[in-house]
Amino acid sequence: MGYKKIKRVEGADEQKEALDYILKDISTLEALIGDSRIERANRLGIEQELCLVDRELYPSPVVLDALKHLDEDFFTTELARHNLEINLKPLEIKSGILDSLEQKLYKYIGEAGDAASKLNCDVMLIGILPTIRRHYISKKHMTPQDRFRYMIRAMNELRRNEYVIQIDGVERLVAEDKSNLFQYCNTSFQMHYQLDAENIPAQYNYAQLIAAPVLAAGGNSPYLLDKLLWHETRIALFQKAVDTRETNYHASDNYLRVPFGSKWLKESPLELYRDDLTRYDIFMRPAEFADSPKQYEEGEIPDLRSLEVFNSSVFRWNRLCYGVMNGKPHLRVENRLMPSGPTVHDEVANAAFWLGLMHGLPEKYTNLPVKMDFHEVKVNTIKAAQYGLDAGFNWINGENRSASELIRNELLPIAGNGLKKAGLAEEEIEKYLGVIHSRIDNGQTGSVWMINAHKKISTGNTPPVSNAILTSEILKRQKEGSPVHEWMTPDSYDFEIQDWGSLEVKKFMTDKVFTLSYDEQIDQAAYKMKQHDHCVVPVVDENWSLCGLLTSSDLMNYYREAKDGLTEEKTKLAELVREPQFTLNPDDSARKAANILDREKLKSLPVVSDNRLIGIVSGHDLFNVTKYAKHSEIES
Repeated sequence: MGYKKIKRVEGADEQKEALDYILKDISTLEALIGDSRIERANRLGIEQELCLVDRELYPSPVVLDALKHLDEDFFTTELARHNLEINLKPLEIKSGILDSLEQKLYKYIGEAGDAASKLNCDVMLIGILPTIRRHYISKKHMTPQDRFRYMIRAMNELRRNEYVIQIDGVERLVAEDKSNLFQYCNTSFQMHYQLDAENIPAQYNYAQLIAAPVLAAGGNSPYLLDKLLWHETRIALFQKAVDTRETNYHASDNYLRVPFGSKWLKESPLELYRDDLTRYDIFMRPAEFADSPKQYEEGEIPDLRSLEVFNSSVFRWNRLCYGVMNGKPHLRVENRLMPSGPTVHDEVANAAFWLGLMHGLPEKYTNLPVKMDFHEVKVNTIKAAQYGLDAGFNWINGENRSASELIRNELLPIAGNGLKKAGLAEEEIEKYLGVIHSRIDNGQTGSVWMINAHKKISTGNTPPVSNAILTSEILKRQKEGSPVHEWMTPDSYDFEIQDWGSLEVKKFMTDKVFTLSYDEQIDQAAYKMKQHDHCVVPVVDENWSLCGLLTSSDLMNYYREAKDGLTEEKTKLAELVREPQFTLNPDDSARKAANILDREKLKSLPVVSDNRLIGIVSGHDLFNVTKYAKHSEIES
């Protein structure tokens, strides 16, 4: 969860003071390590993030209301109002840990589901929710907490108005991001492994190496804003969304706020923290500073809160974390790469694979800095995110390995030995590692299933309806609980919109709108409309404010009258377009849209929010949602 009582750092003096206390904490940590005070214990921690969805399976911003029904010792907020986080108490790594983990996840996810149902909502495990749309990514959907406000404000200032998110995958996504909130599209399953104080560099380096194959086996986020991108799009999105580099650094990844790392750890975990201080601005600090060297001298075990707050603002995919449990300090690696879902059983299988690998560190994978260039480790992880099980890796000692072959023939046996070393019985090991083995044999991760299912579902449906059906099919299978390698792609689907008339237009409008610029030449606009076969086109200014609508009838009348000398010749669209008589706002209902279109004999209506065009509702859009409405409601 992290230290919550924080303040924003402003000005050079506060920067210096915050830095001084972080350096004190690093010095204290060095003393704790040198005095052999870091605990040697085997524990696994889990953070489970969830999406809250409404009856139509769109994001539901009700987390603050849901938390009123939940135990704050286990549940907390995330950046978005539609996200909820579960924090499990650390589990001792021993026989029965995986079964216990699965039981606890079902218990707390069930409690979250009960709380959501009181609000006519549900909970869902998914890396990126297919139904999230561009207008949901705004400050009004951000959880109102100081920690999030400070972080977003500071990142906006650091980015200096460079607000473009671009991801090149199977398709290309280019989106403006003035809110710095694209990051809250991501939902994760985070795993913490307590490190052996005597072997931290080797264990951390090994965690970096195995990140790629573990990620390749667990992809669950192929889509964002209707675009098919990477098998694990969260990786690309988070790096882009939290990129605070200035322009002169754009040719290098050295200053990405979501770093994978730039080199192997050599001698001490302190190398990571010192390196981060040279790269990243400090924009948050504890509300109250603590003099950790003095605390340690007086016999206390300090919480190193200044270091913790700073560390929480650097989003390493494998983040080294300090903590205190039962009065004993420890260091752990937090794996932040894995997505939420597809099922609880799949998540525990992912945890078993990673835990087994970490616990089974073989001699072959020690002394990695002399066996492999660190750059290859980073490249492997990007390949895993892009291609999943189809990725190919440059492995240690110059070997070329396919993800599937490497996992099946080498890493699964290592993971099995690691779990045996921890005391797990063969039956428990096979129960969960067998899931990973079956995924490899079937070639089906959550992402692969979604891609194949979406191909079928999208035939004859608009993107918003396709995404809602896809989400419905995922949630149905998730509740059934079978692991994703057993899922069949749907030949038919039982999808119904419960209250068609009240459905907000923001959920089914077309948000990829063909537009014309108000300062465009009329002849050029006429040519574009003809080429794109549009008879009604919105006209916008440089800020996407709606100036009016241009119809093919307007153009024909203008050209006829101009030819006959009945009107003054015009050149720019601004001189021709008329303000639309009717517009919709995002929260207007489908019934209102249908009534206006029918009464006014219109083909489409613009949807406007804060004076900006965000979409269009056409008769075709309405028809696509009415197909899945209750017959009795359509008749009425």
